[in-house]
Amino acid sequence: MYLQLGDASALILVSEDGRYLLQKRDCKPGVWYPGKWGCFGGSTNQGETPVGAALREAKEEIGFAPAGLQPFCSFNFELSDQGKRLFFRRYFSATITL
Repeated sequence: MYLQLGDASALILVSEDGRYLLQKRDCKPGVWYPGKWGCFGGSTNQGETPVGAALREAKEEIGFAPAGLQPFCSFNFELSDQGKRLFFRRYFSATITL
């Protein structure tokens, strides 16, 4: 299975005392970076905003969509030399109470 190119958003969740909440990825076949730690998030659906995608993914993955998202960083991947469009990754941070 190959990683599908597409726009994506992710959340960096930080507790009030500065600890990070991360996701340990499944070790199932076809999962990208199986067994590794990462942020909650995923693909942005057509017509969906980056913030909307981050909130939807959080709700799907942990049943919780934090309020007060702040932009953290973004990456653009220019692949026109390979006949592909520009893709983005947007990261947002949120403080949560554990």
